[in-house]
Amino acid sequence: MDWSRAKTLLIIAFVALNLFLTVQVIQAWMEKSQMQNGSDSIRRELTQILREKEIEAPNIPRNPPPVSVLEARIAPPEKGWKQHQDGSFEKTFRPPVTLTRPDQLNAILEEQVPAFKDFQLVSRKGHTLIYLQYWKGRPLYGSRLEVKMSDANSLHSLKLLRLSIKEGKDVQTPVPASFALLNLVESGKVPKGTVFTEIELGYHGQSYDAKTRVLSPVWKFAAADGRTYFVNALTGALQP
Repeated sequence: MDWSRAKTLLIIAFVALNLFLTVQVIQAWMEKSQMQNGSDSIRRELTQILREKEIEAPNIPRNPPPVSVLEARIAPPEKGWKQHQDGSFEKTFRPPVTLTRPDQLNAILEEQVPAFKDFQLVSRKGHTLIYLQYWKGRPLYGSRLEVKMSDANSLHSLKLLRLSIKEGKDVQTPVPASFALLNLVESGKVPKGTVFTEIELGYHGQSYDAKTRVLSPVWKFAAADGRTYFVNALTGALQP
């Protein structure tokens, strides 16, 4: 074997490999730089239009995690619940359950509500507590658990819409929240002087009159006046 020739070929191959890797690094850097410049441009444009319309939007999230479209089915609880036309189930306690200690409500909900650990309390309206189901740390806006109290210490009824989830295979990086907000404000649907109090990434569908529904990743924009807006996190388009 001609070792000198083999050595020369190895050196050439090594140099070619290094050149290939260098080109890949440069391309990746250029793509990252272009994305960064694009993001900076969007943020500058967003800052300007928010100022013009006197809209406040603090704490706009950055670097969202990859997401995919979800397939959802209504998951019925066991016996003892009454089903409604919207797909939800209700359970009424007669007489109401009297709570004798602060942690008793959670204990009852863990016993009565399937997979209660997946729900988080999001709001209170009078004597009604509203929970949303979460999937991999993200809210499913079509889900719901309403806990109705007769008074502060008496549980009257539960209304549940729980979803069984199947994740799509096509995982994508969502559009930045700043881009979604820019599209939303430019649409003219946001009144002048609006103050956004919450911006979060979750999943949203239209209705649950079918057995299987598609939940799209969305950016949710909640305003202090009670209005809520959804923007598709894959396309940046507004959702009803």
